[in-house]
Amino acid sequence: WLHYYPVKNVRISLFVGVWYHFYIAEITRKYPEYRTAIQVNYYRNRKASILTNRFRTELRNIEDRQNKFEQVFRYRYMLKYMHTLIHRSFDKRCLDAIGLDEFFVNGGSKVTGYHSFDQNRLFLGLGYNFTNDLTVETGYFNQYLQRGHNDNLDMNHIWQLSLIVDNITFNRHLHVKQKPVEKAIEY
Repeated sequence: WLHYYPVKNVRISLFVGVWYHFYIAEITRKYPEYRTAIQVNYYRNRKASILTNRFRTELRNIEDRQNKFEQVFRYRYMLKYMHTLIHRSFDKRCLDAIGLDEFFVNGGSKVTGYHSFDQNRLFLGLGYNFTNDLTVETGYFNQYLQRGHNDNLDMNHIWQLSLIVDNITFNRHLHVKQKPVEKAIEY
């Protein structure tokens, strides 16, 4: 990820990544995926809470069954709320409650199917800041998704544990003083 803060509460980000999907009987085939994304985060910060709106557009290059790559757009919107439970601000040794919902819209293609609904993700959990730049989050993660080439809907119940390292340069004048709210975790 590359991030740019044009103003204090807005972050624009660019991303390039590689995924490899492994074979799971009757659910998915194995194939690579190359993904680029641009996203905008808008933060509404209060002393003891943060509300984040995130808009993301992804260009996914996915290998089909004939070993040819197809470009697919996917659009995502996430609403995330975090509230401190012990401290009055998001600093080190802070425990916080987290709730988020993310909705995905499929651009439609041969490889992903033509359903507009792609998936919905819900997370309810807790976060703990060891330092201003190192956080652990854990909690219940629910993924509700549309199968690509039929009308089946799947629901996955997951216990998630995430380690978030923010501002690896530790250069304070470039860092917006707020709890990290973006993770590069995909399922």
